[in-house]
Amino acid sequence: DAPVWESWFALAGVKCRVNPVASFNDAGLMLQAAEQDLGLALARELLVADALRDGRLMRLSPVALSKDQAYALWFAYPTGLRDWPPLRALRKWLLDELERSERWLRERDAGPAAPKKRPRAASR
Repeated sequence: DAPVWESWFALAGVKCRVNPVASFNDAGLMLQAAEQDLGLALARELLVADALRDGRLMRLSPVALSKDQAYALWFAYPTGLRDWPPLRALRKWLLDELERSERWLRERDAGPAAPKKRPRAASR
């Protein structure tokens, strides 16, 4: 989406007009295209956490749009299904996966852990 890219470039300090070659209304297809070297993608870090961790995608810049500037993610369903066990299970699984991805991103951003020191052998 050209306006989102233009916002990203403006945040990076680059003024330019964007003319996308391809546009996707499905984030999964967009990310598959990026993984197959068909172009670049702007995506929520949470959506690409697994691909980043596995090395299928890489972050090209530290510049990131705020959550206010990006598209929202919604878990929508008819209110009558709120207590339906399969829906509750799906919601729990999604929240668990979200937490797992957020934890990995926090750990990655914190940098590598300091190596543990080996205890010295006692001298005689």
